[in-house]
Amino acid sequence: MKVAYLCLAHDNFEYVDWLAKHLTQDGDGFFLHVDKKSVFPEKVLGNSSHVTFLSDKERVRSQWGSFAIVKATIRLLKLALKDAREFDAFFLVSGHDYPLYSARSIKAKLRKGNDYISVWEVVSSESKDKEFFGRHYYEYDILNPGLSYKSGSRLRIYFSMIMNLIISNVPISDNFQFENYAKGSQWWCLSRDTCQSIIQEIERGLKVSEFELMHAPDEKFFQTLYFNLINPLVDKYSSRVLHALHYIDWEGRNGPKLHFELEHANIAREEGALFARKISQSSMQIVINSSGVE
Repeated sequence: MKVAYLCLAHDNFEYVDWLAKHLTQDGDGFFLHVDKKSVFPEKVLGNSSHVTFLSDKERVRSQWGSFAIVKATIRLLKLALKDAREFDAFFLVSGHDYPLYSARSIKAKLRKGNDYISVWEVVSSESKDKEFFGRHYYEYDILNPGLSYKSGSRLRIYFSMIMNLIISNVPISDNFQFENYAKGSQWWCLSRDTCQSIIQEIERGLKVSEFELMHAPDEKFFQTLYFNLINPLVDKYSSRVLHALHYIDWEGRNGPKLHFELEHANIAREEGALFARKISQSSMQIVINSSGVE
């Protein structure tokens, strides 16, 4: 069993380096996309033999909720599929994920040939669901909801909300390629056969453009392809794999808690997760200075 970890990162590169070393201790691969917005961390990762980097030419500037995240993931997946090690599973993680087990223990909990992907909503292409079928231009900073809220400016937040509401009323297309579209967790772990099938569909001319303007296509692109091309029974997965082996604490006031603390690791393990999101800065330092996860 050989695993290729596909990692999306934009900061905290000392921790990313620790994560790569931790996950490749048992001979697995670690493929890294460093966001184009970030300066490449030459001092930290410049001589990392345990990391395979997406080239500078293929790096993208990703924005919250934009298709650039999907584009980076596709490029990482293609890179890993071409690797001579011929990995059995491809595990999407971020530079803020915390592995709840050792690399060997993670592999022992994965079953060769199995797919771990979650879908919690399926909608018809005939519906008027604006999140799926209305236009969103999140690559522009002024229209990106994540950046607007991060700015703290009420004027910018309201402007973004109003503009996006207006724009979303313009349909993406009148002719969608699938009857149904799916939404689920961005994170997944897929078998080699599944990943090859998805990439083959993309290279055969899959109409990617209709996903580019959806709200948060990173929660829809792979999920829709999997639902339509691989297994339509993926819908309504149990809550224990709701985020495809990732633990997220949803007990925050307005959604998930922003930071995961190490003292909650046993709770995450009891939920059946292999990784937790998102590890706090203080916990990152503890992990970096420790001997690792058993």
